[in-house]
Amino acid sequence: MSSASNEKLTEHNYASGSMPYRPDEVDYPHDKDEFDVYDEEHGHDAEKRPRFYKTKRFWIRCLVILVVVLAVSIPLILFVILPKMVQSIVNGSTMSMYQLNMTDATELGMKVSLTGGIDNAGIFPATIEFPEPIIVSWEGHQLGSMAMSSVKASGGKASITDATSFTIINKEAFTTFAKQMVRHCTAILPSSNAS
Repeated sequence: MSSASNEKLTEHNYASGSMPYRPDEVDYPHDKDEFDVYDEEHGHDAEKRPRFYKTKRFWIRCLVILVVVLAVSIPLILFVILPKMVQSIVNGSTMSMYQLNMTDATELGMKVSLTGGIDNAGIFPATIEFPEPIIVSWEGHQLGSMAMSSVKASGGKASITDATSFTIINKEAFTTFAKQMVRHCTAILPSSNAS
């Protein structure tokens, strides 16, 4: 085939619209953006489509997912995780008694007024409640039990001032404890010399 017939065929194809460029054009676009806008599936309409993150549908889906995640996580944190965390902190606290006065003693129990404190109660302000009576032990033996009022703690500490009744559980252990305390108190008190 001659070059003249090739030129006629090329001009014919350009005129009929089957060729995207004129026969005398030899330069191809080198700009990267011109290649990027062409989409195989949608043709040149791709440059008119917005990016997926700029569509309303994308943001509506994100909002729905956010609402579902918050609806599940907030009650889970407030009613399951936070109470268990606070309870574990309170369980690690220590209670000390500074003064314990016993009056109206019987074989079954006595009235008790006490002063003490709680340390390591955690960073959260809390009300420490004692739903069950406290078991008082000495040298591995249970002496008795007593009910206590709730205590308000803040800054990891709380002070206790309470008046309650003490119920003896083990009479023999309590008798041994009382004798030991009397001996201890007698040893501490100075002996009086009459002059």
